[in-house]
Amino acid sequence: MIGRERGELKMLIQSGAVSLAGVRCAESLINDRVIRSAFYVDTTDSTNSLAMAEVSGGRVSDEMLPRLFITDRQTAGRGRLGRTWSSAADSLTFSLAMSVSGATDAAPLSLLAGVMAAEAIDALVAPVTTQLKWPNDIYISGQKVGGILIEASGKYPHIAVVGIGINVLESPAVDAPGFVNPASLATFSSRPVDRFDVLDEILRRLHAERAATSIVERFRHKCYLQGQPVSLDQSGKPLEGVCEGIDSGGRLVINTGDAKHTIHSGEASLIRRH
Repeated sequence: MIGRERGELKMLIQSGAVSLAGVRCAESLINDRVIRSAFYVDTTDSTNSLAMAEVSGGRVSDEMLPRLFITDRQTAGRGRLGRTWSSAADSLTFSLAMSVSGATDAAPLSLLAGVMAAEAIDALVAPVTTQLKWPNDIYISGQKVGGILIEASGKYPHIAVVGIGINVLESPAVDAPGFVNPASLATFSSRPVDRFDVLDEILRRLHAERAATSIVERFRHKCYLQGQPVSLDQSGKPLEGVCEGIDSGGRLVINTGDAKHTIHSGEASLIRRH
């Protein structure tokens, strides 16, 4: 393991085979105080697993937060509902351990991370416009290009791990029955897209707008399910209705015709009429 420390710059590189462009990106983010430390490894099973192990093991102090965990190759990334997927060096896979305590968290972290990632892609891959599928999948033209997984350690509840995966040049293979493999940013871009430009844009936006009060409204503007017929499993019982977007707390609202249901967690799917 190689350690670097120059003033405020603190980064651990587990292998000398990592991308030099990635090292420079992380150093710039640390020097600009967007993040306070980074852990960079060439290959890992999951950046979220790596970050959660470090947090749960007490190896991430408050002085290190926000702490970036990044890899060039992820072999067993974790998604919602137990899905796993692998990615090569042409995808962006990272996790950010960050403090979630205090009154500065003006919007739910899941909404904040989704909006920042989506708006970063909008800025870099113009003229495309992203949409957000609740709770936090990123879509372009009806195809998934990224996803977010947020986890917390019961031992250190003031630290959340935000895992983000963006398909930049190619789409990863997803191990899930019936799941259609997603698209990549390159599918929609007329010019090359660099994964570290995407990383830099997301983290700088997240840093600048941590206390933004307009996140809920901005998520609503990008809501992929708004006005669409959807289905959702609720404790083994199917719930079908029309999505009315999200409420002020970031919860999904589904109108079944008989009542409006507020959904705290789960995964809603579009009902495709044939």
